[in-house]
Amino acid sequence: MIAAYDPSDTNDHHDHDQSLAMGIMERAANRPTMGPRGASRPTTAALPTAKGRVVVVVAAAITTAAKAKEDATANGKGKGGGGGGNPAMRLQSPYDIPTTAIQSGMFTTLVTALTATGLVAPLSSPKGPFTVFAPTDAAFAALPDGLVACLLNDLPTLQTILMYHIAKGQVLSSQLSTGQKIRTVQGENVEITVYRTGQVLLNMAAEVTTPDLTTRNGVIHVIDDVLVPPSIDVTQYLNTCSPE
Repeated sequence: MIAAYDPSDTNDHHDHDQSLAMGIMERAANRPTMGPRGASRPTTAALPTAKGRVVVVVAAAITTAAKAKEDATANGKGKGGGGGGNPAMRLQSPYDIPTTAIQSGMFTTLVTALTATGLVAPLSSPKGPFTVFAPTDAAFAALPDGLVACLLNDLPTLQTILMYHIAKGQVLSSQLSTGQKIRTVQGENVEITVYRTGQVLLNMAAEVTTPDLTTRNGVIHVIDDVLVPPSIDVTQYLNTCSPE
């Protein structure tokens, strides 16, 4: 088991980072369970605005991102376009980060993991602002067999991985640049690469498929892969973990 990250080991974290870490191990006695890997889940959600209008957040964002990726691939420009600050792809949610993730319908596994590790409350308004790189259900389903089950039985390691997806402050895609390193609340950095097509990669692996979903207490960037801190060797972990 990999030891839980202790934010007191660093000196430059703000108070809300301390609160975030302190709330990690608070969880319900009955831990929620995952659904079947790769199971079909809804991909759209209607979020009412303050004026009662309906904004179909996920459908619009994914459709736009998918079209941009198809166009870029057809033109021979690589993996695709992540949006890179395109104003047309910026969406707003009237809710905070956890509620937006729940309402979207495409972060079921992420929400389950956040709940299991006690991170929902620390990420909720009025705390923040935060930047969250949010893997979709498809991203979690693509992980090596047995990894998700192992992590649900090893909350300290699961907490470490989740905190590696969270940074303090609100960082929009227009503020990202190649070579930039974003310090996460877990303590390690995520390195940014931005291509001329607008494609944004994290650690040269995960792509930002939908950027700039702004919420009441920060911003969510949807990504297509689960980030793993450099300090965790996934292959070694799988050889030693217990899925039951």
